[in-house]
Amino acid sequence: MVTGLNWDEDGNQGGLLNSRSARKCLSDQEVEDFLFDRLSGVTREVVEEHLLACQDCLSKVEKEEEYVQTVRAAARTMESEELERAFDAPHAPQAPERKAPGWDWPRWGLVLAGVAAVMIAVLLQYPPAPVLTEAEIALRVERSAGDLVAVAAAGQPLRLTPDLAGLPAATELEWAVVDAGGRTAGTARFAAASGAPGIKLPGGLKAGTYWVRIQRSGGVLLREFALRVR
Repeated sequence: MVTGLNWDEDGNQGGLLNSRSARKCLSDQEVEDFLFDRLSGVTREVVEEHLLACQDCLSKVEKEEEYVQTVRAAARTMESEELERAFDAPHAPQAPERKAPGWDWPRWGLVLAGVAAVMIAVLLQYPPAPVLTEAEIALRVERSAGDLVAVAAAGQPLRLTPDLAGLPAATELEWAVVDAGGRTAGTARFAAASGAPGIKLPGGLKAGTYWVRIQRSGGVLLREFALRVR
């Protein structure tokens, strides 16, 4: 018997995907919906939970994202070259060029036109990503309370400002951002006397749970903040 569609916690109709298990690997359609932010609410959280535990699906998402970026770059290059040729073309009549033996220029013109049409279709299917502005996020000490966990958007440039109040004086500290699997997403040193550092992540972070750690040089942990990226 076919059941009705489920509604997620945001009031959006997420479809049957809302009943998926976090242990189930992602289909090609789910990978595409995740990359283009078509999932919401419970569905997206379940998918993110699976990506934290499944390296195969995470690699699949990363490869698909890399492919989309490559196609967009190729389309932009072709469009730029076409515009340059259009502007550089002489307006005065020119003597016809002699064809090289064995080349059928009308046929190659049709081939190039077909390639251009394909690239335009790809651009319409995968529009260029908007330019994202840097998000400033203050990290607070009380990370145990659910409503105080910092939240950021996936892929958006970040500037994190951790709360250093009450930490002992030290000549040099360092910060590190690690994901739930312990992999480091960024690290740098700073002087304690300069106050809270501006932790910059120009490329942003992928969806998942992260920990921002403040520690003495040598690895002695002084403070840790939770950061959820959606």
